[in-house]
Amino acid sequence: MPARWANSFGPGLLLPNNKGGEWNYDIENETKAENIDWERWLGPVKTRVPFNEEHFHRWRKYTRYCAGLLGDLVRIGCTR
Repeated sequence: MPARWANSFGPGLLLPNNKGGEWNYDIENETKAENIDWERWLGPVKTRVPFNEEHFHRWRKYTRYCAGLLGDLVRIGCTR
């Protein structure tokens, strides 16, 4: 993005291709398998994985749980 556009789109704009990646929320120290009902959290997900802190806190990065950026822009019901 050209520097002249840096503030043109408002604060908090989510731009793709960030070097640090998108949706890299902090992983809390208390997030442990014994503290999370992982099976309930997974719900109807077809491809199941063992408990994973990364998947729990940063679920938006994985298409098995949502539709990523497209899901933010278009309502498609990603858990059907």
